Amino acid sequence: MERRALKPAVAAGTLGPDTPYFDNTVATKAEMAARWPAPAGRTWLARYFAPAAA
Repeated sequence: MERRALKPAVAAGTLGPDTPYFDNTVATKAEMAARWPAPAGRTWLARYFAPAAA
């Protein structure tokens, strides 16, 4: 999915915080092993999801 399509996909409900996302911002092999893929809500995409209600 192209980067410009991510925000509309979140708005449409196609991409959610639990959707596996291959975050290519990982910097080390250890990070890749530990969190690649990661839930979208734990990546830089978290800014697009509404905060959970308390």
